[in-house]
This record gives sequence, structure tokens and C-alpha cells, in this order.
Amino acid sequence: MANDLTGNPLILDTPAAITLYSNEPRMWIREVIWRNPGTAGDDLVLTVNGAAISRKSTTSGNADYSVFEQPLGRVESFALTTLDSGTVEVWLD
Repeated sequence: MANDLTGNPLILDTPAAITLYSNEPRMWIREVIWRNPGTAGDDLVLTVNGAAISRKSTTSGNADYSVFEQPLGRVESFALTTLDSGTVEVWLD
């Protein structure tokens, strides 16, 4: 599979392949979900507006993680830096 940037959500499974940039108006990110990490301890690293945000899975298999407790809101740049397993859904408003 490859990153799918044609719909909502954006489906990301290939780290470092793309950085999403936005001019005015900035992207509004409602939710980021990490779907089906393979093994407990797998890593997910996102870079949002230049800041790295890291998450580690705690279970194996068919688990879904909401990466942020609240919507990210407006962002200028967003990149999937590391993804050990699974896919990342980025829901835009």
C-alpha cells in the first residue's frame, strides 16, 4: 500500500515519504488515529509544526489509538516520521 492523500481521512503508511504543508488557510486536523500496530512497543513519530510527537503501542494486533486527546486544530506542517507498523488516519475538517 502507499500513502493515500485523495480523501478524508488521509491514509498514511509510508513514513518520511511526504510532509504535508499548508499555506493560508492552514490545515485543520480533527483527529489522528493509529490503526493496527503490530506489536507492543512499536513506535509512531509525527512531526507537527516542527515538533516531534512520539507514541508507543501497548498492545499487539487489532488496536486503534487516538494519538491526541483533542483536535490538533490548525497546523502549518505535518509529517509521518516513523511508523513501525499499521496505518495512520489523519482526519481533516
